[in-house]
Amino acid sequence: MGAFFSARAQSGAGGDEPEVVAEVVYRAATDGTDQLRCTAGPYAAELIAGRDAVDDATSIGGVREQFGI
Repeated sequence: MGAFFSARAQSGAGGDEPEVVAEVVYRAATDGTDQLRCTAGPYAAELIAGRDAVDDATSIGGVREQFGI
């Protein structure tokens, strides 16, 4: 588990600004819709696009490799 938390901490470095994320969270909580998922900034959009570009097995394999699990 130590490797997971270490890799997870490093993966967030250089991400979207907290203000960007906070604004998306606020809008999502107050927009009156039932939407469950929102993309919070360009870094998140890039991650999602990369995940969507491959099949599930490849995506999961990449996460396992990144975190050494």
